[in-house]
Amino acid sequence: MKAGNVVFCLITPLCMGTGQAVGFRIAKSDFHLLAVEVQCAPTCDFSDEVAGAAVDFGYAGEGKFADLSKLVDQNADPRGPRIVAGFPEERFDWSRFTQPLPGGRNRMAVLNELTSSGKNYAFLSAWKPFRDSLEFIRLLPGSFSIPLGEISFRGAPRSQGGATLLLLQGIGSDAGINLQAFFAVRLQGDRLQKVREVSNKTEIPVADILARLNDDKPAEEVLDSALQCDLAKTGTPALHCVKTRTKILYTQQGPQETPLGKENFTLDLAR
Repeated sequence: MKAGNVVFCLITPLCMGTGQAVGFRIAKSDFHLLAVEVQCAPTCDFSDEVAGAAVDFGYAGEGKFADLSKLVDQNADPRGPRIVAGFPEERFDWSRFTQPLPGGRNRMAVLNELTSSGKNYAFLSAWKPFRDSLEFIRLLPGSFSIPLGEISFRGAPRSQGGATLLLLQGIGSDAGINLQAFFAVRLQGDRLQKVREVSNKTEIPVADILARLNDDKPAEEVLDSALQCDLAKTGTPALHCVKTRTKILYTQQGPQETPLGKENFTLDLAR
């Protein structure tokens, strides 16, 4: 039997105050199985700050979380919409989905939506080490979302005066669609501020290309691009980004790529 008590908690100052634990502990060895149900008020939109929402804990694949498709119906619950968040199956990595907060023992964890609301929400949560377990502190107000894929940490947090700068990255790929998104976030106490957001999306007509190649017809060249961003490690808080562009010709022998150069740009995070 896994350690930890399932609890129910409103996201209020009582539950969200610094250092205020609400009684749920989970063994570090089981953390990848964490499932958190988040339920808003009837008028809540998860894209807003989810003040007044409720959270319930368990383990993915067990009990009420055994079949997520049956658990959550976005339109059926009169108490308000709800989603279940946790970690992508078989892709949990401590450095990608958790990061220690500077100057302390507590950790932040990114919880990705496991259900299907159509917006792929993600939430930041705070945890306190307790022996070989982690104890829930709070779910931070606000959320992040991308059309497809998952959101994780990009590098280590950086201290900025009395605040902490975090960089989240969203990566998604499906049927020729490739997406990269980066969210620069400032955390100060219980206040979470989204400072900057930058994204890049490309669509390659995979079905059309395959159809032409299967008919022994040449495919047209397509353009692809990719974005990568990182927090500046020293100096004025900033986000350094590089966008690469590539021309691709798909042939029977495989894709032929031609680099088209890189664009470097910097976004100020000091404001």
